[in-house]
Amino acid sequence: MNSRYKLFAEKMDNADLKAGVARILFFSILYLTAGNSYLTEFTKLNAQLHCTDYMGTWALFDLSYNSALLLLWIFKISILTSMIGLFTQTSYWFCFLSFFILNLYALQFCYSNHSLMPLNISLFLWALLDRSSSLRLENKFFVEKQTRLETSSYLFRAMKIHFCIIFFASGLSKLRYGGLAWIFSDSMENKLLLQNYYYANNYAQQTFSFLNFWLISHPLFCKFLAFGTVLIEIAAPFAFFKKNLARLIIPQILIMQIGIFVLMYLNFSPWLSIYVFWLWPQKDIQVLSWIKKKNPF
Repeated sequence: MNSRYKLFAEKMDNADLKAGVARILFFSILYLTAGNSYLTEFTKLNAQLHCTDYMGTWALFDLSYNSALLLLWIFKISILTSMIGLFTQTSYWFCFLSFFILNLYALQFCYSNHSLMPLNISLFLWALLDRSSSLRLENKFFVEKQTRLETSSYLFRAMKIHFCIIFFASGLSKLRYGGLAWIFSDSMENKLLLQNYYYANNYAQQTFSFLNFWLISHPLFCKFLAFGTVLIEIAAPFAFFKKNLARLIIPQILIMQIGIFVLMYLNFSPWLSIYVFWLWPQKDIQVLSWIKKKNPF
């Protein structure tokens, strides 16, 4: 009985530590990719006219420049406090709410922020599900809280489900609205060509446009690329149910997003934070043991 209890306690401790490491990685990546240049542009939108796109007009509200700037600073500070584990649960909610309001505000101006919107759900899941206590700075000042094993497993599962739904919905929408023509017509060539006008003088466009034009000049490759994109996105849910498939599908999705940046100049770098939950190796006991020894909290 005693050995069984020790095994359960060690398992719970490892799960708690995994959640702590995931938290640090997630919010570090989010700060580096979305905490600066991305949202800074949103503070300047009040000088623009509202668009007529239905997605941006269902919740119209105005923010002054100072209000938007305040939300931006709340977001930045709450990312940092979430990362180091200081007033963690409160920081989660401040991070989620400030990020959500800024993104919702930007939609009113047809600002292309689809690379950020899914992260609202990720932040909400952190606030809702994470009750881990490892690697938190607040443990130095307050009594360390006990954590149930289920909370960490629920968090990882929910994040993986969220990840799979994002890509599956993207692939499904392509087939729903474009049908097989999205793959076998000249849709991909046209999209690639238009990106050079949408992102003219963009760093990625200036650096990788030669690859874009080369691909446009080879229609068969464009169709193959379109087919591969839809196939990978539709296959995303299988990664959740089969670990062997996850080793194949998740890297392919990452390669696809890198390809989107190179060929279409769309920066999905904030999404790197969601990949954190797929990083763990099958045999992670040695990694966690090393972290325990180096744990400063």
